[in-house]
Amino acid sequence: VRGSMVPNLLTMWRKLRPPPPPPPPLPEVSTQLAALLPALLSVFICWVLPLGLFMYSRIETKRPTNAKPVHRGVLLGSWIAFLSVSAAAVTFPFAQARRDALGCDALCQGGQTSLRSGLTLIGAALIGRASDRLGRIPMLWIGSAASLASFAISGSHDTIDGMWWAIVPVALLNHNFAVCKALFSDYLDEEGGSDADKAGAVGKLGMAVGLSFMAGPLLASALVSSYQQAVRVAAAVTVLSASLILLLPPPAEPPPAERAVDAEKNGRAKPPNGQRKGGASALMGFLTLPVLRTRGAQVLMALRLLMALAFHMFMPVWQVSIRERFDFGPRDHAQFMGLVGLTYALSQGLVAKPLVHRTAER
Repeated sequence: VRGSMVPNLLTMWRKLRPPPPPPPPLPEVSTQLAALLPALLSVFICWVLPLGLFMYSRIETKRPTNAKPVHRGVLLGSWIAFLSVSAAAVTFPFAQARRDALGCDALCQGGQTSLRSGLTLIGAALIGRASDRLGRIPMLWIGSAASLASFAISGSHDTIDGMWWAIVPVALLNHNFAVCKALFSDYLDEEGGSDADKAGAVGKLGMAVGLSFMAGPLLASALVSSYQQAVRVAAAVTVLSASLILLLPPPAEPPPAERAVDAEKNGRAKPPNGQRKGGASALMGFLTLPVLRTRGAQVLMALRLLMALAFHMFMPVWQVSIRERFDFGPRDHAQFMGLVGLTYALSQGLVAKPLVHRTAER
């Protein structure tokens, strides 16, 4: 009887015991795709699309065309931009690490970003108008001198206050990238270049800038070991970049009729009967840009404003976050900036001209 009771008790125990929990459900296919979609979209935009447009452009260039050689000024200007941005990029990894060491938190970095953005907004308008009045090449000299002044401040004042003061000259006066784009447009106007040619020239400039974002941090991580050494190397590369400005060919002066039309479009028309403008009128004429009254320019300005706002809201918090979560150092910043530069170079160098060539008439 005892032998028969034991199996019965075990059977009753199994019935009273709660069942084991069910296995966790497998993630749905839609959930997995939703998680992978941003990464797949980024790979497509940054890598697959540039490769496809590049291959298409290579097929197009095999057809018999009257291709023009690249303007000497475009090549020299691209090298100037490459060296200038490389000089600044040399300091990027160590500047961020130095800010972290000096205790510059998200509020501090956000304030520096706001200062840089405000001065850039003012300086872009002033330098742009001055380049129309005084010429593109003098503005390149001013931008190079501003970079050297900024490096001098950073080298002599290794403090948070020094970093704040170093922002002022370079953000206010160094707009060499925008000046180079205008200079390239002048060069291509001399040769009767099309919109696709101008986009290709600007694409070369953008590719040079993207490659400089790769070369500068990698050079810094390989050759220098401190922020002060990075500042000295950046100053030396800036001097080399400025020396190439001496080799730039001056753009040809447009005919008098074109100068009159351009002056009327940009608010620079001379007053009638030989009358001279007063000081206030001359200042307003210098600052006024009638092209901004058009709907297309207003849309572009709004897009640019929203893009800059989103970027500058994200950037200060992100820089502090990667330091706290991943302990980012100078070498990590260099590798990350190298990836950013490679993606930017591909988009500018391989996408711009084929894309404009295909969509310019639409």
